[in-house]
Amino acid sequence: MIDLAILLSISLAVTVLLGLLVVGFVWVPWLIGLVLLVLFIALMKVTRLDEQQARVSVNQVGDSATQQRQEILTQTQEASTPSPGASVMVYRGAKYRRSPDAKESSPTVTQGKYRGQPWSR
Repeated sequence: MIDLAILLSISLAVTVLLGLLVVGFVWVPWLIGLVLLVLFIALMKVTRLDEQQARVSVNQVGDSATQQRQEILTQTQEASTPSPGASVMVYRGAKYRRSPDAKESSPTVTQGKYRGQPWSR
């Protein structure tokens, strides 16, 4: 129950302070209010410029990292391209080679490599 009273008093204090800020801004002489308003707008623009510069620097780092990833992917794809005569199958990222003499009509013996280990069934 005390926690609820503390939270209510904090929210009431914040509401009163915001109300006094608004009332004080209205009651202040117009020249001082105008100066405060201009300073507030200038502060907002400065923070936006800082955020935009941070975004640009993050995007530049992200672009260079993306280019590096694309180069690595093209290198690995070029290195892993099989010869035209061999048939390579991929399942969940693991590559399998199918022997050229295997026929679809005789499924009595099935052989292959699974994660680098030979198997037969």
